[in-house]
Amino acid sequence: MIPESELQLINKRLRIVSFSTLGDRKLENYPYTLRNMAKGLKSSWLIIDGLDKLVKDAATTDSGTALEAGITYAVEAGINIVATTHLKKDQREKSYTGSSIGDIYGTSKIANVFGSIITLSSGEAGDQIVQFKQLKNVVGTNPVVGSVRHNHHEHKSFFVQGDLLGAIRDLGGSATVPMLDEVMNSHANTIRKDLSVQESSGMVFKEKGSGGTGTGSIAPVWHLTDLAIHTHFPQDLESSSQSTSQAVTEFLPPQLNGALSTSHAVHNGGF
Repeated sequence: MIPESELQLINKRLRIVSFSTLGDRKLENYPYTLRNMAKGLKSSWLIIDGLDKLVKDAATTDSGTALEAGITYAVEAGINIVATTHLKKDQREKSYTGSSIGDIYGTSKIANVFGSIITLSSGEAGDQIVQFKQLKNVVGTNPVVGSVRHNHHEHKSFFVQGDLLGAIRDLGGSATVPMLDEVMNSHANTIRKDLSVQESSGMVFKEKGSGGTGTGSIAPVWHLTDLAIHTHFPQDLESSSQSTSQAVTEFLPPQLNGALSTSHAVHNGGF
């Protein structure tokens, strides 16, 4: 449920345009469509739900070239673009999981034109955890890797970082090894070794016997120390009036924050 105050802001600032209004103005014939649309709406951001809708066939070279030109004209005009597309469909002899740019549906032009490319691993409908991987990053920082956790009942999702301290932080500041194993897609023994290293460095501490694993035994819970928060997550200290879980749901990885002067693509596989 969106609060009334936020709903008013959304109605004021968000304009939804159906692809049907474009008519025959595909990018092959009208390469300035995106730029002109954004300028006409006085918008600095375009969120495109389906790149294939902008061209006749995103898998062909001609359409890929038109898509690259259309996106480029918009970005050069100062428009930021976020777009979605799909992974290739699995074939009998090959599965496309989103682990490489070649798994993305469309021509190589799509990879050329976007500054940041993110894939969500192809999974089953209703999956609560989907792997998140940044395959391309022109910002100059390390790629963002982690997972996206879905709460289907509450219709909420949040990002969990792929590194150990980031994962504990995004899980609310405390986690058991099974919880970390689930979201990090890493072996439990590896996680335990990493926890021991971080414990000796003063970054985490263990609370014995307080976290159930569902098997009848009680798993220890690992917590971030104040030193870890001050060192790795100083931005959390600025929101001291919020609970840890509230701060987590509003956090975006630093590499993805801000209005970058390049375009971004989120490639969705079963999400």
